[in-house]
Amino acid sequence: KVSMSFHKIEGLHDRFLLVGERLWHVGCSFNTLGQQISAVVEMRDERAKSAVLAVFERATSQKPVFEVKP
Repeated sequence: KVSMSFHKIEGLHDRFLLVGERLWHVGCSFNTLGQQISAVVEMRDERAKSAVLAVFERATSQKPVFEVKP
């Protein structure tokens, strides 16, 4: 079962996708993904990944803007 939560995160302009322990940087908006040249890159650098995840943790302690649950 998959659930999705969308949070407004101050300090991050681009979009990120977190699945389990894996984190991807998505440069474009999700609604235009694939309509033009798009890049989705897995973040493997632990220092950069940790910095993004720290921002995620602060944001996800608040109520999501939108949620989808099974």
